[in-house]
Amino acid sequence: MLVVGIPTLNEADNIADLTAKIDAAAQELGIDIFIINADSSSEDFTSKMFLETGTRCKKISIINKEDGKGRNIYSIIKEAVSLDNIEGLMLIDGDITSFSTNWLSSFYQSLKKNNDYIIPVYARNFQEGNATNHFFYPLLYAHTNGNAPRQPIAGDFGLSHKMLDFLMSKAVWHKFCFEYGIDIFLTLQALYNSLKVSEVKLEAKCHKPSFDKMIKIFSGEATSYYETSAQLFNSNKRKVFLSDFDIIADE
Repeated sequence: MLVVGIPTLNEADNIADLTAKIDAAAQELGIDIFIINADSSSEDFTSKMFLETGTRCKKISIINKEDGKGRNIYSIIKEAVSLDNIEGLMLIDGDITSFSTNWLSSFYQSLKKNNDYIIPVYARNFQEGNATNHFFYPLLYAHTNGNAPRQPIAGDFGLSHKMLDFLMSKAVWHKFCFEYGIDIFLTLQALYNSLKVSEVKLEAKCHKPSFDKMIKIFSGEATSYYETSAQLFNSNKRKVFLSDFDIIADE
């Protein structure tokens, strides 16, 4: 069984459609899934809309009293590891409007190949992903001998059962990763703790505009990068070498 986790904050206008698309994709592919929505006490009743969406798969809603994407993802991971017979977790941002069956298929097939952490490579133009292009990718490029994942803060990831167990039992969670810094926290944990990292090529990612939150988001991500780096890079963790990556082309 594959767990699909959706962290949300005020996504009532999108959650029903996204949930229905995920459920339909699983039915088309013949994949047994369990959907978990972790919500930051949305004022627009996102959780209610999620639960009222008709699906064939099982689903549950978790409501956190404190805001934070990372806090929601932590709740999803904690719930996922408590379930029986899970193969892994697929995280999908709650504001995604471009989800397709290919997304679910690509993540699931990569997990079936025993990859521990799957990072998407979305189709993008040169004007997108400024934080990635000018901050996170160059820094990781230096630390990984030129073999960094191209979109390390993609937002949508695949995590194996092995990585889920590692995150709950060994990773040191800090206050910045409970907010917008969760993406780089997950990526760094995978890269520097002998977990098998892979990339899958996907179509363009379409979601709500986030220009009004750009400064807050980048500050949280950058702070999380340095906080996590202090734990990992300065603790004589191994470097990542070329053989550790398997870039999977979209078939």
